[in-house]
Amino acid sequence: MRDIVTKNHGDYFGRRNRIVGIFAFASILIASFILDYFKNTKLYLGFVVLFSLAFLGRAISSYLMLKQYEPKLKPDKSAYFTIFQFVKKMASNNFGKFTIYSSLVMLVVTVAGPFFAVYMLKNLGFSYISYMIVTLASLVSSFIFMPVWGKFSDKHGNVKTMKISGLMITLIPLLWLFVGVFIVGRVENVTMTLVLIEIYSGASLAGFNLASGNFLYDVVSRQRVAICASYYNILSGVGILIGATLGGILSSLSFTIFGLSSILFIFLLSGIGRLIVYIIFNKKLKEVRNVEDFSFKKYTKEKMFYLERMFRVFDISRIRGRI
Repeated sequence: MRDIVTKNHGDYFGRRNRIVGIFAFASILIASFILDYFKNTKLYLGFVVLFSLAFLGRAISSYLMLKQYEPKLKPDKSAYFTIFQFVKKMASNNFGKFTIYSSLVMLVVTVAGPFFAVYMLKNLGFSYISYMIVTLASLVSSFIFMPVWGKFSDKHGNVKTMKISGLMITLIPLLWLFVGVFIVGRVENVTMTLVLIEIYSGASLAGFNLASGNFLYDVVSRQRVAICASYYNILSGVGILIGATLGGILSSLSFTIFGLSSILFIFLLSGIGRLIVYIIFNKKLKEVRNVEDFSFKKYTKEKMFYLERMFRVFDISRIRGRI
C-alpha cells in the first residue's frame, strides 16, 4: 500500500478503515438476525448460513486481491536481517523503540481487554442485547473518528497522534473500574454509562491503531517494510499472549485487594500499566516527516479566535447599528 498511496496515508487509511468498519457493523447485525431467526428451530442451520456467507465473502475478497496492482520489487539481500539482530539493536533505533512501545501497549491492554465482555455477562448479568449495544458503541465510534484521526496524523504526524491517543487509552480500564466501584442501580443505567465509555474507547483506539500502522510506512524503507512488519507483529503477538495469559490467571483466582474483586483488580492493573508505559515512551519516539507543530494551547487559541469571529457576526448591537 505504501507504493500505491504515496501521500496522505492517514487520510486514506482513515477513510478505508471507516468503510471496513461499516461493513463489519452490518455483518454483525446480519449475523445476529440470522441466529435469532434460527434459535428456536434449528440453530445449526443458522451457523451453516453464516459460514457459507463467510466463505463466499472471502472467496470474492481473494479474487479481488488477485486483481490488485503491485509495483515490482527488486529484492535486496543486504536489507535482510534476522529477528535476533533486530531484537539486539531495537533499543537504539527509532523503529525498534516504537516496536517495544507497541508490544508493551498490547501487553498491558490485553491484561484487561478480553475480560470486559466477561465482566458484563458474568458479573453485571447483562443480556446479550445489552452486551451487543455496548460492544457496537465502540465499533461505531471507531469508524466515525478514524477519518478525523487520519487527517490529524497527516497534518501533525503519527507520533503526535500516538501520544494523544496513547494517553487517552490509559483511562479506559480505569473508567470501567469506576463503573464497578461507584455506579450502582439498574442495569440500564450501567449500560448507558458503559456505552459512553466505549464511545470514548473506540475513538481513542482508532487514533492509536491508525497512527501505529502508518508509522511503519514512515520510518521503514520500502525494501524492509515486509520484514519489519513481520517482526513488529511477532513481538506485538508476544505482548498480547503474555498480557492475556496474565489477565486470565488473575481473573480466575478468587481474591480481594483494596476491596476490589479479581476482575476489577486487573482493570486497575491494566490502567496503571498503560500509564507507566506511556510515561516511559512518551518522549522516546521521533517523528520522521516534516509536519506542522501542534499544541493544545495553540489549538485552543485558534478555536477561541473562530468563536470570537462567529459571535461578532451575530452581535446584536452591531446588527441594530446597521439597521
